[in-house]
Amino acid sequence: ILVEFDEDVQQDSVDDCLSNLLDAKFIPILAHWERYVNLHNRLDYIRKLRQLGCLVQVNVYSLEEYGDKSIRDWARSLIDQKLADFLGTDCHKTWFRPPSIQQGMAWLKEYCRDREYLDAIIFKNADELLIRKEGEHIC
Repeated sequence: ILVEFDEDVQQDSVDDCLSNLLDAKFIPILAHWERYVNLHNRLDYIRKLRQLGCLVQVNVYSLEEYGDKSIRDWARSLIDQKLADFLGTDCHKTWFRPPSIQQGMAWLKEYCRDREYLDAIIFKNADELLIRKEGEHIC
């Protein structure tokens, strides 16, 4: 299940929500984790959530040069640390937020040296999620 929080969410709210979802046997996919400013630079926390069974999605456009520097830096850090499982566009309405991926993909191709990981977050993990067995991890 794709889970989205308010941008200013606090850790206790995240913990409560994810605990309920995990107890109900859902696999939470944490949408655009780079946007949650109160949880920036919390590598320990995101690793803990992943160990519990949560997966992480990062928006491709967050990797681009323009926009909020702290969001961009945190998104890039999640990629550098191999803590992202999926890439997204956050494209709900094409006239409001078109799927902008060119510059983000260019950054990935230039700076992500692990081609296997890059292939996983672009294609493989989504495919594997659809066919995986309970309890198996994709990354």
